[in-house]
Amino acid sequence: MPTAGQYLRGTDEAIPERIELMAGPLRMCFEPGIGFLRYIRLGDQEILRGLYSAVRDHNWNTVAADITNLEVKQGEADFEITFDVSHRARDIDFKWRGAISGA
Repeated sequence: MPTAGQYLRGTDEAIPERIELMAGPLRMCFEPGIGFLRYIRLGDQEILRGLYSAVRDHNWNTVAADITNLEVKQGEADFEITFDVSHRARDIDFKWRGAISGA
């Protein structure tokens, strides 16, 4: 018989950490474990389900992201997140810096 986690999410892995972000009526979640911006809402209306940057190898497999130097600043009406990302697997060594802000 499936566990509650398998039944609800398809896995028993822990629910990923999420950082709630707000800037006036703009609301969203950031998942720092994978660098995924989700559930972008303006008031009660979802305007975008998610943004994600994937690095792929020659077989189209996703190369996992390692996120470091995460900084989150949340004000009363604005926010800013910055982070560094590296993707490493066999012959792939790709690095980039992310920044997300709302006001």
